[in-house]
Amino acid sequence: MESPLPFIVAGIVAGLLTYLDLDGVFDAPPHALDWGPWLRLRAWWWGFIVANGMLAGFLYFIVKPLYFKDVNEWLGALLAGAGYTALIRIKFATLPNDVPLGFEALYLGIRKLVHRRINRIVRAWRMEACASLANTGLQVLRERALLMVGSDVLLNDEERKATTTWIIRTADDASISELDRKRALAIYIITERRPS
Repeated sequence: MESPLPFIVAGIVAGLLTYLDLDGVFDAPPHALDWGPWLRLRAWWWGFIVANGMLAGFLYFIVKPLYFKDVNEWLGALLAGAGYTALIRIKFATLPNDVPLGFEALYLGIRKLVHRRINRIVRAWRMEACASLANTGLQVLRERALLMVGSDVLLNDEERKATTTWIIRTADDASISELDRKRALAIYIITERRPS
């Protein structure tokens, strides 16, 4: 009987990559949610990670005799976990009219569904947080946004200068209503993205 550890390794690697993908799209999930949305968000977020990990382990089990039979099982597990999204796109056969037989369409459909569900929860929280923050005074929002830019070690000098200029221009632009300026600064503070 084979050790289950290589399958677990493939799953952990794929789960980690799924987490990084989700975090890159949505940032870290907000912690200031009410219990209901927080539980739904966690269920979609971690459910997708665990499902991808389990599928990667299962997929490694299936493709091991075909693609990893001459490879060290630990290396094969790492490669399978890291290449899980590529492996999921393998076509087992092509049906008439060039219709591929594989899991790619199913995987992409599920990924899109999960992303939409997570986005709805996060978007509702961001809208609420931005609306609440926009009730703050304009100068307070301006200073808070400038402090964010000044303390962000991930920004290079060019990005810091461009963002600082945008904040000052947005806060001081009398051609835009004060409420719209406050909303724009609140959106930046909450999302770290400048609204277009």
